[in-house]
Amino acid sequence: MNDRIELVGISLEKSQRGDSTFETSISFYGEIENETGHEEWKAYDSAGKQYDVITMGVSSLENTLTDHWREGYISMGDRNSQQPY
Repeated sequence: MNDRIELVGISLEKSQRGDSTFETSISFYGEIENETGHEEWKAYDSAGKQYDVITMGVSSLENTLTDHWREGYISMGDRNSQQPY
């Protein structure tokens, strides 16, 4: 669907829920042409087990018109500040 994602890294991090669990963090940059407001992200391991995904990061509209964002794309992460999504 014309979305492009570039994986930057994967790490195991202490959960942000405040408990003693850990979570996998996947860092990436992306340029997407599809709306991000109503998406649902899922991850699957090699055995087919499904995991819910929570997205966090900064996104911005690029090359868009003020009244019509679909003329451009949504940039996920900030390459200038070296902050992936």
